[in-house]
Amino acid sequence: MFLLLYRKMSLLRQRNSLSKQLMDEKQKLYDIQSYAATLGQGRLTPASIATLPGSIFGDGFRFMKMSNQIALQSAMQKFSIFDQSGMLPKFENPLQQQQMRRYYFNCFAEQAYQQIRKGKEIELNKLEKEIDIRTARIEQRLQAVNTELESVSSAVESRSQNAPKYA
Repeated sequence: MFLLLYRKMSLLRQRNSLSKQLMDEKQKLYDIQSYAATLGQGRLTPASIATLPGSIFGDGFRFMKMSNQIALQSAMQKFSIFDQSGMLPKFENPLQQQQMRRYYFNCFAEQAYQQIRKGKEIELNKLEKEIDIRTARIEQRLQAVNTELESVSSAVESRSQNAPKYA
């Protein structure tokens, strides 16, 4: 009888632990999905990062800084090559020329940012799949613990009914 009660308590602890792990994994999944959704809306800004959950705020902030720096460096390199190749249209009006230069520079920067963003989205999708796998494993273990807990609980009940009663 005592062994059954001990096993029941052990199973209850395992169930609580697994439930917490499952809740934590689902929270991580929600956070990553929120990050991916924010990333999918376009270039990250301080305002969009402020909407991210606290667990991934730091990663979002680092990604914003890193992606902007890399995109600008890439745009400078590509624009320099483009400008030196003579492919940049020439305008007599200096304002139009300046606008055209800015337009091409921004296009190069946006292309570079999109490549970086796609890489981050691939990384987030990989994390989502890993979390889904861990969640499925935890759910399987939780189901096994719940099944064993039911059988142990019914065994405890049947043995307690058969135990001698003292008045």
